[in-house]
Amino acid sequence: MYKAQSFRMHSLLAQRDARYGIEKIKRIVTWRPQCNVLDIGCGTGNVTHDVLLPILPKSTNSIIGVDKLTEFIQYASEQYGKKIVFEQMDIANCQIPGTDYEGHFDYIFSFYCLHFVGEQELALRNIYRLLKPSGDFFFTCFVKCNLFEAIRFLAGTEKWKPSMSEYHKYLCPYQFSSDPIIDLERMLLKIGFKVLQLSIEPKDIMLPTESASAFMFSHSPIELPLDFPSACLDVLREWNDVHTKEDNKEYCCLKYHMIFGYVAKL
Repeated sequence: MYKAQSFRMHSLLAQRDARYGIEKIKRIVTWRPQCNVLDIGCGTGNVTHDVLLPILPKSTNSIIGVDKLTEFIQYASEQYGKKIVFEQMDIANCQIPGTDYEGHFDYIFSFYCLHFVGEQELALRNIYRLLKPSGDFFFTCFVKCNLFEAIRFLAGTEKWKPSMSEYHKYLCPYQFSSDPIIDLERMLLKIGFKVLQLSIEPKDIMLPTESASAFMFSHSPIELPLDFPSACLDVLREWNDVHTKEDNKEYCCLKYHMIFGYVAKL
């Protein structure tokens, strides 16, 4: 359970921006009675339980959190399983043994998961398939992240190329797009979604460098070499994205653009 505990401990970014997304959702959502709800990429379940669950109507029929990592699902079930069902699911594969959720959900949510899905169109098609007709899909993800830029830079060097050769399989295709909103909207419309809201805005967060390695190891979808996080920090230092603040501690400024999406199944 080490990775799950570390992920939970270093989930401030996900919690902060999920709450920001929830405030947007609260202003536009119209709840259906006895609804079925799915949270994709629930991680250790704390955002599902602490952020999403409180805004759901009391008449909600079921809420399911899914993640591809078995360890995270076990942790989430132990911590929050009384009110939420947690099951393993890879949204780019979408197979849950013994169950069939096709056309089952009134609402699907995903907070900071899709940017780790390289097979973006397949994942979005599966989400479309899981929704009921007229079902709603709300999501956030980030693009143009300076940390991802540092990873891409290092993955192209002779030292790191062998161990990071497949990193691109775990990043959404518009991560480095010149216009990610246009690319994403085109994909959503191709699948059949009705795009109701799609926006992007710059954000940042100051991350203590002393916890940067644990943050990267716990959030990375691939196994990172032990000294890779420190190499990423060196790159960010060269880009002037690492600073010493008044408390004499060093902080890495993670810069990114957050996408917020609200789409519906026709």
